[in-house]
Amino acid sequence: MGRAPSTISREVQRNRCPVSSAYDHAAAQVRARERGASRGPRARTSEALESLVWLLGEGFTAGQIALFGIGVSERTCYRLIFSDRQKGGTLYRHLPRGRRPRRRCCRWPPGPIPNRRDIAESPAEANERSEVGHGEGDLVEGLDAQSFLLVLRDRKSRLCMIERLLNKRSDTVTAALIRLLRVFVKTFRSLTLDNGGEFAGHTAMAAALGRPDSVFFARPHRACDKGSVEQLNGLIRPRYPKRSHFRTVPQVDLDALRNHLNGCPMHVTGGHAPINFLDQLRKSS
Repeated sequence: MGRAPSTISREVQRNRCPVSSAYDHAAAQVRARERGASRGPRARTSEALESLVWLLGEGFTAGQIALFGIGVSERTCYRLIFSDRQKGGTLYRHLPRGRRPRRRCCRWPPGPIPNRRDIAESPAEANERSEVGHGEGDLVEGLDAQSFLLVLRDRKSRLCMIERLLNKRSDTVTAALIRLLRVFVKTFRSLTLDNGGEFAGHTAMAAALGRPDSVFFARPHRACDKGSVEQLNGLIRPRYPKRSHFRTVPQVDLDALRNHLNGCPMHVTGGHAPINFLDQLRKSS
């Protein structure tokens, strides 16, 4: 017949008679036509499309929108955005990566970091994301490098923390790290940072938290070594784009953004929000 044995086996298994278990080609053809007639694009209500546009404007990604159950899958969401862009629309600008790719720009070489430990020395639990407490950190730069956001994210639960900084001196960043991580000192195990000189005080930070030798540094120009916090930066930028001045942003607004991000469902957490996923992990441990 010129067909693979597996193809014929699946055809017989799918279309055999449920009573006699015999295969009849005429009955199989009728069932195939019935199945084909029931397929086709699902009707989308205007309410679903309005919800899609509103959720995009609120900063949700296409993958997160698919988890809300409005009848629009992730693939369909991207298809609608692409169609809207072809018509001159601007829905695509609401996506975290809906802008021109960033060019690598090193205005100055990274400063020396004493007692630097490479990410290759980090524990296997951090690389495998098998337990809570292994985080990633980064700085989001504001207008003319006059203000910054310190962002942290747990590799397992994706729970994030955000705090505004008026400068990126090493002592300022170190104090902010201690202040943020002290809340989770019982579960804190390690932290992965980039090679900026603002993180030169990592030894004092780890000692203050009672976790010496718990800070590791990514390879130069390898954002993938701390991909979770880099993805978080992409979610922050639609709310505070390039050249935003964080000095004028009150901390209460940043707390609202943090709560919003921690309450968004994610595919990597099984459709749960990070805050709920963390509670489930704590109960199961």
